[in-house]
Amino acid sequence: MLHDTEVLYLDRMEAPWPLRLDLKPGSHVPAHCSASGKLLLAMLPHEQRTPLVRAMKLERFTANTITDPELLEAELDRTAHKRIAIDNEEFVAGIACVAPPLMDANGTCIAAIAIHAPVARTPLSRALEFVPRLQEAAQELATTF
Repeated sequence: MLHDTEVLYLDRMEAPWPLRLDLKPGSHVPAHCSASGKLLLAMLPHEQRTPLVRAMKLERFTANTITDPELLEAELDRTAHKRIAIDNEEFVAGIACVAPPLMDANGTCIAAIAIHAPVARTPLSRALEFVPRLQEAAQELATTF
């Protein structure tokens, strides 16, 4: 879920693979360069999102991190339209991620569900194949909020 300008991880399910990104529940990651963060920002109303993006420190984590507010806004517009966000090695080099929204009964985005993996094992193109199952899981999880 969005917590100020970061994503707060509420829960995690880890794969047994030795090469993975270890983020425990309670961890925070920047919203501007993570799939979940970009999704949560994208789903905000423009009048709420734009000032938030303009106030954020868009720190560069990798060569792919978006650090220009206007480019980030364009990415967020695309994300809102598709209702799927991607992190193409933007937060951690070598890690790709996709995230769809969890929507409540009123159609408000309340959280995100995501899958990420090292690109050596699951390149972004492969991660995108998981989107339909992630969307199903998001619908199931949304009923618990």
